[in-house]
Amino acid sequence: MRQPALLLAVVALGASSGAAEQLKPGPDSGAAVETSAVPGAAASDPVLSRLGLSAEQARRIAQLWAEQDARIEEGLRLKADEPGRAAKLRRLADDKRTRAREVLTEEQRQRFDAGAAAVAECQNRILEALRELTRSAFEARGDPEKLKAARAACAEKVRGLRAEQERLLDEKVGKPGAAAPLVPAAVPEAATP
Repeated sequence: MRQPALLLAVVALGASSGAAEQLKPGPDSGAAVETSAVPGAAASDPVLSRLGLSAEQARRIAQLWAEQDARIEEGLRLKADEPGRAAKLRRLADDKRTRAREVLTEEQRQRFDAGAAAVAECQNRILEALRELTRSAFEARGDPEKLKAARAACAEKVRGLRAEQERLLDEKVGKPGAAAPLVPAAVPEAATP
C-alpha cells in the first residue's frame, strides 16, 4: 500500500516541477517572447515552453501555479494512507493545468491540449516501465546482476519514452522557444508635429 502512495507523491512532485520557481514581473509588452527569455514555471513546462507565451501570460501562469503549488504542498503533507489524499493531489494537479489553460488564446489551447495528451500518454508509459522495474527487482530477490540488468533496461526504456515525448511535442505543439503567432504588441502612434 505504501509503494503506490509513494509513487503518486513522486508523480505529483514531477507534475509540479519548476513549481518553486516564480516569474519576476517584467515589462509587459504583450508581444510573444521566446520562452528561453521567460524564466520560471512556464519555461520549465514541456508544453507551455512551446507555446510562445507573452510576458503577461507567463507572469499570470507563474502566479497561478505558485498558488496551486502551495496547495499541492499542503496535500503532500497529508499522511500517505489518509483517505482521499491521492484524489486530492490528482484534482490539484488537474486544476493547475486547467487554470493555466484559461490564460491561453484559443490557438494556444488547442496546441496545449494536444501536448498535454502526448505528455500524459508518455508519463503513463514511464509509470508502467517503473512498475516493471519494481516487479523485476522483486523477482531478482537480492541478485545484484539481475537487479543491475533490470535497472539498465528500465533506464533505457525511460530514455526512449522521453525522446518519444519530445518528438511528439515537437510535432503537435512546436519546438521549445518557438514564438507562435500571437496578437502583436501595440505599436505606439507616431508623434504628430
